[in-house]
Amino acid sequence: MKCKSVAGALLFIAGIVAIMGIITAEATYPGYSTAKNDRSDLGATSPPNSIINQPAATIFGATLVVSGLLLIGGAFCIFRAFGHTRSSGLLALFLGLFGVGAIGAALFNGSNDASLVAHTLFALLAFLAGAVAAIVAYFVERSPFRYIQLYWGSSRSQVSCWSSSLGMPPPSFRL
Repeated sequence: MKCKSVAGALLFIAGIVAIMGIITAEATYPGYSTAKNDRSDLGATSPPNSIINQPAATIFGATLVVSGLLLIGGAFCIFRAFGHTRSSGLLALFLGLFGVGAIGAALFNGSNDASLVAHTLFALLAFLAGAVAAIVAYFVERSPFRYIQLYWGSSRSQVSCWSSSLGMPPPSFRL
């Protein structure tokens, strides 16, 4: 029972840190608009004339790293708490990949061409692994939360797949 509580606390705190950190970074970024800017612009704008606005970039990067570490810790606790079933193992795997993607997107902020490629790949990993984790949570979670998780995961996956099939980057993505 203890690992379940720790996992829940870590994942809850990861969500709060991510939301509050992104809001804080947006507030400190001069002229930032969620309608006109990518979320990744909080770390650095796209090359060749990349702009890094401080303190927004530091806040955004730290937010992603802390959230990623909390997600990885939560994934470990979920694996311990729910035993070694296939669904809990997959949930832990995808939550861990979600965390790795968030950390990688923070470490490679996209301020130059090489960093932009790595940032894009890590962001893709984070978005897709997070969506798949939400779908897999359906098999671990109890009602009514299992249906909420299934909805969140499937709607997020559909947006990513739909926009990719049209050759457009998914929301909050930049290629």
